[in-house]
Amino acid sequence: MKKDFRFHPLFILVESVSMIKNLFFAILFAFVLQLNNDNIFWTLARYGIIAGIIIGIITIILTWATTTYRFEEDRLILKRGIFSKTRTTVDYARIQNVQRITSVVHKPFGITSLQFLTASSTSSAIDLKAISTNTANELETLVQRLKQQETVVVDEINEDKEESETLQTTDEFESTITTHEEPKRIIHFQATRKQTIKAAFTSLSFLIIFPVLGFLINRGSELFKMEELLDEWFTFIIASYILIAIAIVALLFLGILIGLISTYLKYGKFIISSDEDQIYIERGILSEQSFTIRKKNVQGLQITQNLLKRLLKLREIKLVHIGQGGNEENSIDSLYPFLEEKDATKLIQQVLPSFSAQPTLKKLPKSALYLHLFAIPYLFIIILIGTIIWHWNYWWVIGVGVYTVVSRLLNYFFTRYALENESIFYKTGAWTTEMFLTNRNNIIEIAFRENFFQRWFQVCTIEITTRAQPVHVVSLKHVPVSFAEDTLDWYEQREFEIE
Repeated sequence: MKKDFRFHPLFILVESVSMIKNLFFAILFAFVLQLNNDNIFWTLARYGIIAGIIIGIITIILTWATTTYRFEEDRLILKRGIFSKTRTTVDYARIQNVQRITSVVHKPFGITSLQFLTASSTSSAIDLKAISTNTANELETLVQRLKQQETVVVDEINEDKEESETLQTTDEFESTITTHEEPKRIIHFQATRKQTIKAAFTSLSFLIIFPVLGFLINRGSELFKMEELLDEWFTFIIASYILIAIAIVALLFLGILIGLISTYLKYGKFIISSDEDQIYIERGILSEQSFTIRKKNVQGLQITQNLLKRLLKLREIKLVHIGQGGNEENSIDSLYPFLEEKDATKLIQQVLPSFSAQPTLKKLPKSALYLHLFAIPYLFIIILIGTIIWHWNYWWVIGVGVYTVVSRLLNYFFTRYALENESIFYKTGAWTTEMFLTNRNNIIEIAFRENFFQRWFQVCTIEITTRAQPVHVVSLKHVPVSFAEDTLDWYEQREFEIE
């Protein structure tokens, strides 16, 4: 197909809704909470918001009219720009991952947003924001088929080299491709009702009810002149311990209900599946999202646990991969943020067996504890100076001091590291810990540095840079010099594994 297409006309509606959403709080304050305020600031703010919305809608219409795309046999061409024209050409072979977002606005009209992520540092995401679902399916199928053909061709070349050291003809490759069956997906994880309920409590989303309710009561009483009525209700409730208990239980129930609904809408229908070549992640009820990534593009795993997740033995596994980019808010390259530890281990073994090693992690030496504790406490110094100058309460100084010491102790006790065959593991953090694991061939640089005090205690800092988009850099402080030397020897063996 060599015809230029425009986005679906509902692109205008989708982008207009997104613009209004971004201006929600400005509109709320200017046209609801401060509607009767004749102050020059709020008057100008109202006119400014109206003018901004009008200009924004005109810009959206012109963007729709001047943006076209065309998909051919081997490449996607995107043309855009109102005054300055830009033409972007992306070969399908350069597309690393595919992400689809079907929002509440998209769904009733049979349209979706399709995002192609590439390994380019200059244009890491090609976003087709409003195209028909059928077109999106056709594009995804086309890209996946070409990727599978590429794998088949490479495998056939390798086999033929081993047997006769001659290449097959193009016609033979095409014959092999046409008879190649599409691999079947295997479902490895599907969120259950129990996991969704646990996720709602773990995310603490139900607590949002309290600040929201306080804000609405405060502003609503001013707007609708309800101060006296609210005072009467408050006096009536606090007059009885039973009514206070009922009010607290009702608020908690409402918060939990809202938390369950929001978590279910976001993480409901969470499915992780894979075939021989790719991983597929899907989630969402009202707003549906999907993410497709080739297994060979996964450069490492980042396992995160906050304090509550550690207590409940839950963890989040995020993929560090080539082709990262696009809208971070809508990124779904996480293997479910509330996985139980046993499920997480099983999932890694099934989906990414090259990252499934479980070595015994080593602790930092005791000398590292002294370096952690006696590092300059910048936040504590700032609070102390502020207390002396502005006469703040000394409880701030005590609180920050205790927080600093406890954080450094936790950082020391939770930091771990290990080398295991082709893999390296390192875990850091205090209140929230992050464990990163990757393989030797995915690392592009290892650097060591040490200051005077580290040299005295025979420790150093390791910085490991992993291939990703953008590159992923992690520092591991105060590890023994002997481990650094082992890591360097281990990394130098990489050259024997690369063809």
